[in-house]
Order: sequence, then structure tokens, then C-alpha cells
Amino acid sequence: MACYAISDIHGRYDLLKDAVDTFIDLSKDQLILVGDYIDGDEHADSYKTLKYIYSLNQKYNVIVLKGNHEEWLLNWLFDYTSLNVKCYPDIYTIQDFLGEEQFSRIFARANKMEDSLTDMLYLLCKEAILEKDIELLYWLKELPMYYETEHEIFVHAGIDGKYWKETNDINDYLMARPNFFDFKKVIISGHTPTFQIVHNSHFHGIYKEKNHIFIDPCVKKYKHLNVLKIENQNYYEVRKGKVRVLK
Repeated sequence: MACYAISDIHGRYDLLKDAVDTFIDLSKDQLILVGDYIDGDEHADSYKTLKYIYSLNQKYNVIVLKGNHEEWLLNWLFDYTSLNVKCYPDIYTIQDFLGEEQFSRIFARANKMEDSLTDMLYLLCKEAILEKDIELLYWLKELPMYYETEHEIFVHAGIDGKYWKETNDINDYLMARPNFFDFKKVIISGHTPTFQIVHNSHFHGIYKEKNHIFIDPCVKKYKHLNVLKIENQNYYEVRKGKVRVLK
């Protein structure tokens, strides 16, 4: 059995489904999704992406971890603050949840009110999203922030040192930037695009340094997803017609 990891999908259902169909046999392989499924660009569909991921989780027991963009959406919908940085969901994500017709009706209604158009639009959209698919949102709320195996730790952003289980808070798991400390297990994370880590705007593949593997491709910029394959404690970047060993 092989294990695969993909992160930072940002609404690109099309790219995720293509990667799953091309590389992964879900009847025998393990798939781990490492956060940030929403908040894409005009080519994305965040709601469709979440529904697809939910179906994979329910049918094949795919491991689904939470990212900071999911947490921001939940902060907004359920009126709580958990991250050091506060951010509203992208307007594209809101439109994806509601559909063009319902969003247009809500926009027209908000535009007739005396209060701030932006404030009323977000308020009315929030109410509509909560009414539409509360089961999906509760599932999203309960997603774990890391997944640990005998040899790896999968986490959206990172962990903080040797005693991470005792000292980490949600900001470490979902918002941390690369930290190259020595660790007995391999840490696999997304969140920070790999071109930023290597300081090379032409690079968007998987990057490995010591016992850290970074897999965020910056899908909004490069329009593709990285697929990490793990088999017999070996690590590979897989693409159509190409496999690269990570050393």
C-alpha cells in the first residue's frame, strides 16, 4: 500500500479529481489531504471541492486535515476567533457555496438596505450558507489538525519543536512558517508555497530539506497540484509521465 499527500487545493476540484484518478487507487492506497481546500480564484469551485473531499472521506476513509482557510471560514460562520490573523472567506468561496442565482438575489437585497452594502452582504450570505449545508460545516469544524504515522507527521503548516503535542496551539498547526529543526519523524506540510522556501519563482514542485517535506505548489499561480507518494519509507514527487525521488 502506498500513501499519497496533497495540500493547498484552493477550490481546484478539477485538478484534485484528476490527480486522484490518475495516481491513486483509493481501494488500497491511503490519501491524506493537508488543508486549504477553499478560497481560490475565478477558476475554482470551493463548495464543489469540499463536497468531493467529504465524499472521499466518507467512502474511502481519506484523511482530511484542517487548513487555516477552513478555520477562517468557520470563524466567520460561527462567530469565534481562534487564529492570530483574522480573515474573511474569499468572495469567490461565498459565491461557490450559494450559486450565482442565490448570490445575486442576496446582493440585490443587501443593496436595498440602508446599512453598509459589504456588511449586509456578508451577513445575509452567512445566514444562507448556514442554512444550506450545516452537516458539511460541522464536519469541517471537527477536522483534525495533524495526522501522525510511525514515520511521518502530516500537518498543514507546521509543529513547534520536540514537545509539540504539549506546546503547540492552533496557530502553530495552521499558520507556522518553515522551521528546519531536527526531528525524528518526517514532517510533511503545505501552507508556504515551495517557491518561497527556495527563493526561486520558477520552482513549484515538492521540496525536501532534512526531515521536512513541503508540498504547497501555489496553485493559484502555477495551476497544478503537487502529489507526494510515500512507499517503504521512500518519498517521491509524481507527475504524469514522471517520478522524482526526493532525497
